[in-house]
Amino acid sequence: MANYNATSRTNTFLVKDVAAFKAWAGKLGVTVHERHDGSGFVLFPDELSDSGTFPSYDLDTDEEIDFADQLSTHLAEGSVAVIVEAGAEKLRYVHGHAVAVNSKGEQLCIGLGDIYEMAEKRFGGEVTRAEY
Repeated sequence: MANYNATSRTNTFLVKDVAAFKAWAGKLGVTVHERHDGSGFVLFPDELSDSGTFPSYDLDTDEEIDFADQLSTHLAEGSVAVIVEAGAEKLRYVHGHAVAVNSKGEQLCIGLGDIYEMAEKRFGGEVTRAEY
């Protein structure tokens, strides 16, 4: 079985409490990049991340977490964070998704896999998946 390898990052966004935000990210092993021009922050998975993805569980409690939901609690009012990820498990499949979240915790999600349903609705017929 092959490993899933991804590249992930966020857009630039603003936070309401820099110290609390950095403490939260550090606890999860997420790299915080502060823009040199003071326009906000960008997040990257830790360089030591096995998969290149943002965490989906808390290492201390071994419980699942909603990374985007937790991030939303740190966003400044009116700020929106967009989390993007693209990856693959060798040639078995290619995966990609994006989540936008605002300071109210509202989320929008889209994935590359959405194209199959869109194509079936638009063109009809059988649309096979690009995977095995």
